[in-house]
Amino acid sequence: MELTVHDLDELLAIRALDALDPEERRAVDRLVECDPVARARLDLFREAAALLAGPPVPPPRDLWHRIARSLHA
Repeated sequence: MELTVHDLDELLAIRALDALDPEERRAVDRLVECDPVARARLDLFREAAALLAGPPVPPPRDLWHRIARSLHA
């Protein structure tokens, strides 16, 4: 079976969440080992998952002031 880009992205996203069954995980891991594009995509999905899992970081207190000041400059 040939995977489409959408199928691959879906598998990589699920792998990033560590939610594949063991057989699928091994298959995706083998692909990632030999395909640098798939490896890069998995890294992006893992980064996104980590950002979503972490606590929100409040913006700096003076952010809006700095934005307004830069717009007037």
